[in-house]
Amino acid sequence: MPGATEELKTVIDIEPSHAGAIVDLMELYLLLNKIDDFDDLYKRNKTIVESRGGERGVKYYFDILREYQLKKYDDVRRLVERYIEPLPFGKEKRIQWDFSDVRTYLKSNPSDTGRNLLELFIKLASGDISTEEAKVQI
Repeated sequence: MPGATEELKTVIDIEPSHAGAIVDLMELYLLLNKIDDFDDLYKRNKTIVESRGGERGVKYYFDILREYQLKKYDDVRRLVERYIEPLPFGKEKRIQWDFSDVRTYLKSNPSDTGRNLLELFIKLASGDISTEEAKVQI
């Protein structure tokens, strides 16, 4: 992953408004538990992040992942519950994001409350489970 970090930084140095590289680097910082680096990059690129699905899009995913890394599992639960509550019934992809990196990352982490909640959110956001299934599992 450190090689990927440098590659993304290079892309951003060349093209500072490259939205894809910026959000990919933000996710990578979170996966590497570099919260301060994430926070700094987010502050400088808030508009780009929020343009990707608004408050309930990529930003929401980042908020949950950030709280997970800080081991604030009560906050993770609260965010997941708040995300589920207003959703219509059914199964659909709710966030346009490739969750493969975080899925791979989670495989190396012990199964605990935080991981289970993050996995539940990812399944719901990617359309793998329905709103009804998520409400039962929460």
